[in-house]
Amino acid sequence: MDDDTISDLEGALTMMAKVRRFSVKNLCYERRLQARKNTGNETQTLPPGGTPMDYDNAAKMRTMLFGTCVAMNFPEWYRTTFVFRDPEQELAYGLRTQKNTVKPLILCVQAYVIRYLVFDTKVRKTCPNSDELLLPPASRQKDGLASAFTDMIWKCSSNGKVPAKLCLLQRDSSVISDTNYSRDGITERVMIFEFTTKDSLLQFTKSHIHWFTSDQNPGCLLFTYSMLLTRGLEQVEEDMSDIHATLFSPNGEIRHEFIMLMLVGNATPYLFNGTIQDEVDGKYVEQRGIQVRGDIGFLHYTAKETTFQSEIGSRLKTPYCPIWLTAGGDNFGVLFNPNKELMRDYRSENRFQLFYYNGSGNQTGNTLIGLDTRVARSFYDEEETPMLENVVLTKWNEVSVQWNGVTPFI
Repeated sequence: MDDDTISDLEGALTMMAKVRRFSVKNLCYERRLQARKNTGNETQTLPPGGTPMDYDNAAKMRTMLFGTCVAMNFPEWYRTTFVFRDPEQELAYGLRTQKNTVKPLILCVQAYVIRYLVFDTKVRKTCPNSDELLLPPASRQKDGLASAFTDMIWKCSSNGKVPAKLCLLQRDSSVISDTNYSRDGITERVMIFEFTTKDSLLQFTKSHIHWFTSDQNPGCLLFTYSMLLTRGLEQVEEDMSDIHATLFSPNGEIRHEFIMLMLVGNATPYLFNGTIQDEVDGKYVEQRGIQVRGDIGFLHYTAKETTFQSEIGSRLKTPYCPIWLTAGGDNFGVLFNPNKELMRDYRSENRFQLFYYNGSGNQTGNTLIGLDTRVARSFYDEEETPMLENVVLTKWNEVSVQWNGVTPFI
């Protein structure tokens, strides 16, 4: 057999292998797609009673969130949903995230999920072994997500002073495009459901939680729309003290207003306690900060020069539950401790541990950092200190931090 024949045979075999790989890959894709369609037909039936999205709310909401309604800025919002890690395994309490503009939202929801899993009275009664609280089965994962949604939306309703709203999707669009509005394929299909009691909102959310966890739907966007519409778009503008403000900066950096909407139900840019009168252009203007302590706190560190409005008050630093959304620059995460006494007895803060979770795929096991307030740091260099330690130091000044054998990854 000559060299040309051998070369032709090798080429043919290579081509056959490529065709086989392509065929198998294509078949698997088609099966996954068909399974996804079948699942959608079985589980995603729109309940009756909703109100279709209208043009004005669609345009204002997209502009408030993304800065425009004539383009699809931040496309990750149109494809991201809520996905837990494997149930009953280490980190089973955790939602998966990617490093993009949706991550702060997911981690804020994560904080409320942890509050349910660890501190809910009914959960603790059904799970007497405290070590199992952070190893939830799939059913408790879903209940935790529904509870988190309910708590956050209910805060946006001022605890029921206005109806709470939850957004699902219909098949057809109820908003048409024009020169001032370009359809994104999602916002125009939103159906809005109203609730006047927290329990009815919770039960409805539990029954339709798959709308927020299925990869067919942009669950994160639907939930965000639910909070905005519950608060009321005009009220959100009033909260922000600037009708031209958006919840994201043009470069994708989340603003404090959005974080506060999620944590306290009010899109205020002011993180200090209470209300102050500040002189602006010769006039005294009321600036409303954080009015009450909440279940979830917020700790923030940035190397940039901070402004007065970004100074965090004690009501955010000292929540009722030892759970904090953290922001070190643009790195978001959650710090928490399963012992509620940590926020009730100052002696518990002498020496304790905190779990840290940031949803990254690189985090494969629990991260615990040890804090000792009795031992002052022997040396502090802001630039050389890990970002998470700088965040911790904004609440526990001069605390000694131990990473317990884990290489600091933030």
